[in-house]
Parts: sequence; structure tokens; C-alpha cells
Amino acid sequence: MKGLDILLLFGFVLSCVFVVNLLFKVIAGIFSDEPKQIIYNRIEKISNYFFISYLITYFITNII
Repeated sequence: MKGLDILLLFGFVLSCVFVVNLLFKVIAGIFSDEPKQIIYNRIEKISNYFFISYLITYFITNII
């Protein structure tokens, strides 16, 4: 069971790092002199949905 806990913790930390990196990218784009459009490829879109939904699910299950 401990191996599963470590795997879930790894997934949580990975999703936190990914979402923070994504937020920094958006904030840097907003505050730059010439804002550029952020374009995601297919893999980035899938990982965005996966990691953000994982974070939301993690917070919902641990708060309730």
C-alpha cells in the first residue's frame, strides 16, 4: 500500500508543479510588453486537462 501512496504523492506533486508552471507562463504573457498568444499542442492540452482535473479531485476528496 505504501507504493501506491508514493505514486499518488508523485502524481500530486507533478500536477502541482505543472499547474504552477502553467500559471507563471500565463502571468508572464500578461505582463510582457507585447503579449503573445499561448498556443498548446495536443499533448499539452491533454496534460493540462489531466493535471488540473487531478488537482481539483484531490482537493475535493481531502476537504470533504
